[in-house]
This record gives sequence, C-alpha cells and structure tokens, in this order.
Amino acid sequence: MTIEPEVVEVAVDIEEYSKEVPVSIEENGEPQTGVTIDSLTPSSETVKISGPPAVVDALTEFVVEVNAGVITPTDTTVEAELKKPKGTSSVSPGKLTVEAEISVDESVQLPEDVENPVLAEDDPS
Repeated sequence: MTIEPEVVEVAVDIEEYSKEVPVSIEENGEPQTGVTIDSLTPSSETVKISGPPAVVDALTEFVVEVNAGVITPTDTTVEAELKKPKGTSSVSPGKLTVEAEISVDESVQLPEDVENPVLAEDDPS
C-alpha cells in the first residue's frame, strides 16, 4: 500500500498559554490633606497574563498599586503601568487607568501659599 503524497505541509497557529485574572487595587501612601478616597475603580476588571502554565495558573489576581498622594480634588485619574509578574512573559493591557471617587473636606483645605497660619488671638506678644 502506498500513501500519496508521502509528505504533507501543515500550518499550525500556536498560542502561548494565558488566562484572565481579576484586577485588585492596592492604595499606597497618604491622600492629600482634606481628600478622602472612597473608592478606586480600574478601567479594566481583568488582565490577561501569558507564560508557562505552572506560573500563570498560580496567579489568582493582579495587584495594581496606586499612590494615594497623587490624587487631588481636581485630578482623580491615575495612569498605572502594568509590569508582568515574575516568571510570566506578558500582561495585557500594558496600562490601566484608575478612577478615584473622593470626598473633599473644604474646611481643612489650606491655600497653597500658607504653610502655618497664625491667628491674631493666638499671638502671645
């Protein structure tokens, strides 16, 4: 018995192993005076992580750290660069936007040019 043709060319798309994991936001640092951060919401609820199955399967979430000090009453959006976890080959997307819901206590907001105001009644002289 003879099989014709003896050689066959096959094209196969091979995709790297990956999975989607939920994004978790971790707040670092202290918010500015008078600013309370009520919530932080990422632009994407999940990220796709690619790499060896043993490494990727061990990941249960992707933590994005947000510096609370950069959030101001006039700018509540933070851009976060996403670094691939150790042992993986990529994380997608490469950036996330984190939107902060804030409360502002106007009574503790000081003008930027006043550091330590002294009231006349407090002056001992």
